[in-house]
Amino acid sequence: MRLNSNIDTNQRRIQSLDFIRGIAVLGILFVNMQSFSMPAIAYLNPSVYSDFKGINVYIWALEYIFIDSKFRSIFSILFGAGIYLFCESLNNKGIDPKIAHLRRMFWLAIFGILHSYILWHGDILFSYAVCGVIVFFFKDYDHKRLWRYGLIFLAIALLSSLLQELSILNLNTEQLANINNYWSANDNQISADISAFQGTWRQGFQLRSQLSKAMNSTTLILNSIWQYSGLMLIGMALAKMNYFTSNNKTKIKTLRLFLIGTILSSCIISLNLITHWSLYFSMVLAPQLNMISGVCLSLAYLQLISSFISMPHFKRFKRLIENTGQLSLTSYLMQSVICTSLFYGYGLGLFGQLNRLDQLCLALFIIVIQILMNNLWSLYFKRGPLESLWRKLTYIK
Repeated sequence: MRLNSNIDTNQRRIQSLDFIRGIAVLGILFVNMQSFSMPAIAYLNPSVYSDFKGINVYIWALEYIFIDSKFRSIFSILFGAGIYLFCESLNNKGIDPKIAHLRRMFWLAIFGILHSYILWHGDILFSYAVCGVIVFFFKDYDHKRLWRYGLIFLAIALLSSLLQELSILNLNTEQLANINNYWSANDNQISADISAFQGTWRQGFQLRSQLSKAMNSTTLILNSIWQYSGLMLIGMALAKMNYFTSNNKTKIKTLRLFLIGTILSSCIISLNLITHWSLYFSMVLAPQLNMISGVCLSLAYLQLISSFISMPHFKRFKRLIENTGQLSLTSYLMQSVICTSLFYGYGLGLFGQLNRLDQLCLALFIIVIQILMNNLWSLYFKRGPLESLWRKLTYIK
């Protein structure tokens, strides 16, 4: 995604994107760690599984307020900005970017399918590839129209999600009982999930393939395609505004966004605790409020990180994170390789055995290892292994 330009501001923009991308891909691990190590219901209703008391509650709450959906939103925004910069780079060389971009998204989709079925069902690469094709056709609009379309897409995502959740109000008694049973997570259900992931690769594949099909079809069409595309369009708008290089006066807006995001997430947590994770609040309303919180806080984080980048200090630290950002695809997939090897039955089989404090410590350890390994790799190679492969497949004749 780098521009071959002699203009210093363009080079700083790329370094800025690399740094923010590095922060985002590392931050995503904190939330994904729950999916790697615990049954799915533990993410939706944390009160029903593991040692959910004391410090584990505080860790969950802090992750929910400041991390959950926030870093994924940043990653989506940067993906949109990257699409715009990639296309501009080819345009500056007199090359029509359409074929290269579509080929690029095709191979990203292939990476995503392999990732979701072979390793982990929580893949976002396939969804990003589909959304990347959609937003490409908006790239020539000015930043104001991109903002408008981005917000429209996000509004559709909110409405679609709300209508899906409200549909439970129209279920018959038997259907509602089944959802309540799933929400309360009886021991048999949890044991079945744990057994599947602690079993052989083939046993895990059966459950993983079911979850992947849902993620890449129903969830994608009804929600992800709108949410991710909306964020990518905002990323394109920010790139056109030179957001990552200009010292725009957004401190008041940043504070407001930060307050809105934290207050919304805090309210969700408080109401969950008060209602004891009521099905009607936690499943119907909380996801929509968390989506709004995620967008607000991700934009606030972008400005805060951009302000940090403009500071003359901490150059070594910045370079460490920039190198990780340059290897973001490799880093993201390596997190799946490492975590599935630790938690699934074909590895150490630790699935379902770590509480949230254990998960936090493990995530921090993996992040440190990734930063060190990425910077060691960067001493000898210009690009990451998967980034190089993706590039070669994109430009193959």
